[in-house]
Amino acid sequence: MGNLKKERCGIIVNNKFYEINNISDNPFEFIMDSVQLYRLIKDNDDLQAIVHTHRTTCEPSKFDLESMKIWKTYWVILSYSCIKIYRYYSGLGIVEIDINSFPFKKFYNLFMQLLH
Repeated sequence: MGNLKKERCGIIVNNKFYEINNISDNPFEFIMDSVQLYRLIKDNDDLQAIVHTHRTTCEPSKFDLESMKIWKTYWVILSYSCIKIYRYYSGLGIVEIDINSFPFKKFYNLFMQLLH
């Protein structure tokens, strides 16, 4: 399970990864600090992905699934045992994206920093 006390999160904007404080009191969910998030996306319409950790699995939680329908961007979920990417598409629902065929592979090492 590792040493994660609570989920960690961040975003990719303009091909850069930014960690954002998780302000949730629940160790099994994330709520991004809205001030930090706004500063990073206010002048930018290129939110490429939302990234967060899970303790054991990379399957989206019920909260994740609902949020994917609102934030129509890529969602990267990682744990000590896996990394998966998802996206919501109208008419198709939630689709898992192959990380090896996607440009997010270049961010792999940055994502892994969230687990430390």
